[in-house]
Amino acid sequence: MIIGSYQWRPSQDLTLNANYVGIDYMERDNFQTARFYTGTAASGFSLWGDRNSDGSDNLKTGSFTGNSVTDTSVIGDEHRKSHLFDIGGRWSNGGPLTVKARVAHNETSVVNTLYEWGINASVPGMTLTMNDGSASRVAVSGVDLANPAVYHPNYLLAIHLDGIQRNTASTVDANYKMDSSVLNSIDFGLRTNDYTRHSFGFVNFYCIDSCNSSRTLATVDPGLLHQVPGAESRDVGPYWTYSSAAVRQQSALRTLYGLPAGESNTPDQDQLNNEKTLAAYMKLNYELAVAGLPVTGNLGVRYIETKLHGESYGADAAGTQVLQSRDSKRHDLLPSFNANLALRDDLALRLAASRTLGQVNFGYLAAAVSITNQVQHDARAGNPDLQPYKSTNYDLSLEHYFGGNGLAYIGAFNKTVDGFVQTVAEPRVINGETYNVSTFKSAGTSKIKGLEIGYQQFFDRLPAPFNGLGMQANYTYVDSKAPSAVEGQTVPLQGLSKNSYNLVGMYELGKVKARLAYNYRSGYVVSTSSSGAQGVPIFAKALGTLDFSLGYDFSKQLSVVLDGVNILGAHSEQYYGNPHNQMNYLPLNKRIGLQARYTF
Repeated sequence: MIIGSYQWRPSQDLTLNANYVGIDYMERDNFQTARFYTGTAASGFSLWGDRNSDGSDNLKTGSFTGNSVTDTSVIGDEHRKSHLFDIGGRWSNGGPLTVKARVAHNETSVVNTLYEWGINASVPGMTLTMNDGSASRVAVSGVDLANPAVYHPNYLLAIHLDGIQRNTASTVDANYKMDSSVLNSIDFGLRTNDYTRHSFGFVNFYCIDSCNSSRTLATVDPGLLHQVPGAESRDVGPYWTYSSAAVRQQSALRTLYGLPAGESNTPDQDQLNNEKTLAAYMKLNYELAVAGLPVTGNLGVRYIETKLHGESYGADAAGTQVLQSRDSKRHDLLPSFNANLALRDDLALRLAASRTLGQVNFGYLAAAVSITNQVQHDARAGNPDLQPYKSTNYDLSLEHYFGGNGLAYIGAFNKTVDGFVQTVAEPRVINGETYNVSTFKSAGTSKIKGLEIGYQQFFDRLPAPFNGLGMQANYTYVDSKAPSAVEGQTVPLQGLSKNSYNLVGMYELGKVKARLAYNYRSGYVVSTSSSGAQGVPIFAKALGTLDFSLGYDFSKQLSVVLDGVNILGAHSEQYYGNPHNQMNYLPLNKRIGLQARYTF
């Protein structure tokens, strides 16, 4: 990373500045997985004893025959380069008018690469135990997974998705002070933005010998293979995959199985989007009295003109990929109102109302359909008909200030969101076969309402050394409803927990600074429906983590900080529809770090 900054004051009235930020990093990942697929149900089943909405029960333990396992070796790289330039200035001659201006330009290029090589093996017997609150378990019989001869080459999934983004923004903001008993000042300004995103690459799925090869790994060069240790594979013992080095190098495996030596970009992954916006705003800052109580706040409006241009390839009636383009123009008016009523010197009532706009991620807008797993008939697609979502927001809070640094507050909020984007799955016929396609759609009208309370204080009246102790606590309750993929039903909005809170113990005295924080959020919707979920929502379970930070200032120049993340070793868990239908169980890393800072 390179950062440069320059400031210049050519006169008493004018200040200029220029900045540059350059980032260049590469992230490389290697990992292996084993996915087990059940065959025919055998005897010895046990159920949880609860019921789903359709009257069915949920598996607790069961045995299956005629099963299979797919082992994969995956490499994934991300190389990102970014350059940001901006210049700006501020002018004020001491009069009522102050003007600030800024022009910024950003260019970012991203190269994302993923190669997944899969092999499979037959598993005559398998017992599946579905756990709730711990990892589910698999026991296999009738096969020795440590024997390379039981594995057959299956597929190669090759993904290379690159992108180039360019963004130029300019702003002019002004403040004009008014000589009025009610109207203090006026803020007004303009903003232009020109954003272009071009993504391209390929997503290719190759079946080796029609994904039903009779060849085995017994004769494959051992240098191309890797045995995952039993300690890493949990229940099933050691198993074989291709080595990360062979997957990264590619050529030996491609030659072995007669696959193309390389890849070319395909039209279905080529997408160009351009967004131009022109915005103008005005905000009136006021101060008045209501029933003898002082009220301050502002009343404003923002006008936005948005021009969109999109190009991507999609299939025509004959199934041929053709370039499709779309242009649209939109005008939006977004009002806002804020008021702060001083009930007492230490007690304030705040009210706010606004209309906001959220743009759609360009990645959701592509018309192309990509097959992600030909064996399981999974695919994904964008939706070029998506529109930005708009939200009408109302907020009310009461704040109490006490001591030199104490604060307690309670607030309520209500939001109505039109057009929030959901992930859904739908069946589509591709090349004569039915696929489960993960795509995006507008959720219609969603409701969000809730309550938040908070408290923070340093107990500086305690005797030393306890006068450095402090505490922060906050809690948020959110009730949200959005249309479900199932007709007539609703689900919470994606990513929103009903309950969340943070508890922080603090200590600051002299050269010592310490924090101990517990962060909790209850379960939430990950996806209303997606490919592989068979139309059932995916949920995440509640998660709480404990972090700490301990710092010491040896001098004004030198400070050292020891911090830890997730020191209790929490895990994340997701499930399909019912908590007993575990989707994944992921232990989260514990991290301890030490950093030192020296200021010259």
